[in-house]
Amino acid sequence: MSRLLNFLKNTAFSVTEAEFATVGDFWKNQVFFYKRERLYYVTDGEADIILKEKTIHLQKGRLYLIPSHSVLTGKCKDFLSHHFIHFQFDESVYNFFYAVKLKSEAEADEFDEHYFKVLENYMLEQAKAPLLPQAELEINGIMQILISKFLPNITLNDDMIQMLDIVSYIDKNLDRNITVEELANVAALNKVYFSNKFTKHMGVSPSQFIINRRLEKAMDMIKYSDLNLKEISFKVGFENNMYFSRIFKKKIGMTPSEFRLKGARSSH
Repeated sequence: MSRLLNFLKNTAFSVTEAEFATVGDFWKNQVFFYKRERLYYVTDGEADIILKEKTIHLQKGRLYLIPSHSVLTGKCKDFLSHHFIHFQFDESVYNFFYAVKLKSEAEADEFDEHYFKVLENYMLEQAKAPLLPQAELEINGIMQILISKFLPNITLNDDMIQMLDIVSYIDKNLDRNITVEELANVAALNKVYFSNKFTKHMGVSPSQFIINRRLEKAMDMIKYSDLNLKEISFKVGFENNMYFSRIFKKKIGMTPSEFRLKGARSSH
């Protein structure tokens, strides 16, 4: 068995919500923040989801994967009917999927709507009583099937495993200053060689990756805590509050204050 297949077979998913919904033009001009990963299966209608980097056109008969910590707006001229799932991976799996860059959409097949409906029923049952182990196992199996549709053609090698270990080190030390030199020492590599290797596997430089992770953590704290923005900036490792506000606006498209005031609500 390949290392990648063994890794994926041991992947655990935590599904927190699964429902069916129809949305309309009220999506327009609203800002949504998704802390967790989100899967859509569109059954009818169409709409656009607009992220900072790109626009995803949602249409009937397709599956869509929206990454966690997405800040987006929606545009729907008529209506969109869809099943949706909120879920999350454990830390190591999240880092792996971040590195391999999952596809954002896939063609649905004849079984997919059934999978979504099974998860919706389990979420209704879970609201009444804890699920049995058999149910948890089926949920995990369904999620593995659905996520497999978004996997690119990749292999899991020693270099990628080493970089994922570095990512875990970064996550555990976000509240303090982390330098590229320090990370290179942890990896026992030359600074330039390490930086090039990290960028190759993670898609961004080590410094940019650290900033991105700090912003993700900051968004969670802005939305889900009562801490003031200055406290948050320091807790996620920004030593300068003005720099935090500037880089937040550059990456997220609004200032931390605007993000908090708009509520960055979640939506179906």
